[in-house]
Amino acid sequence: MQNTDVEFSRLFPVDKLRSHEMDERIEANEEELDALAKRMGVVALKNLNAKLHLQRIHSGEMVEVKGRFEATVVQDCVVTLEPFEALVEEEFTAYFARPDTIPKADEMDIDDDNSPDPISPNGDIDIGELTAQHLALAIDPHPRKPGVVFEVPKHADVEVDAKPV
Repeated sequence: MQNTDVEFSRLFPVDKLRSHEMDERIEANEEELDALAKRMGVVALKNLNAKLHLQRIHSGEMVEVKGRFEATVVQDCVVTLEPFEALVEEEFTAYFARPDTIPKADEMDIDDDNSPDPISPNGDIDIGELTAQHLALAIDPHPRKPGVVFEVPKHADVEVDAKPV
């Protein structure tokens, strides 16, 4: 099943987690990669795959999703403006609960990274969109091609860190 409102949707029914943990593998197809690249403002996304481990926690009241994704992203270097490929890998953890069990905003600590997101009214978690959101956060907003050094013009009256990345 998929959610047509997002580019990379993989709906996981929470009811599948009745008494055991589950592992899921997901991979974006070419159409999804093109749509995600456009959404994320990159030249191209060559691949995106993720391994996710889902389990119930807190006496079954919450679902914990631990994931790891890999993606090859093509971006334009901010110094040379040349496109280059970069491997983006990251691990993440997310929590989900029924909407009626999630504390209201004024009852939570605003800095609480572990506050759960709501499970959909249909009882699903979109693990594709979850992965896409974490990819978006992991993409370098100021990409520099490896080995490229920004050189400050001699007439500039500015100090800049010109170390290669």
